Amino acid sequence: MVNAVDANWNVVTNATNNVTITSSDSNATIADDNGATAGNMTLVSGTRTLSSLTFKTAGTRTITASDAGGALTANNSSGVADSAGAFAKLQLLRFARQRHRQDRHADNSEHIHCV
Repeated sequence: MVNAVDANWNVVTNATNNVTITSSDSNATIADDNGATAGNMTLVSGTRTLSSLTFKTAGTRTITASDAGGALTANNSSGVADSAGAFAKLQLLRFARQRHRQDRHADNSEHIHCV
């Protein structure tokens, strides 16, 4: 949850700022609550709850809320310890092989096609 607060930590209920949520985990999945960019949301009556944030990398991570317009001071969460889950299954990745076709034209130019 993100709140716009005054100097005494009271919620400023008329704040409707656009807030950006980021994480120190560059692989984290952050919800797109405004329909444009992941981590963006607009405060309603000075508050908003992010619908989801999932850490993808083990370690101690932080979350930062910042005002997209720069009017409010950004704030960081305390460290959140995230550890990898127990081994559950194997993932098999199959890489597609690309075929290339090269055509030579009468003017001696070449075109390469990936199929």
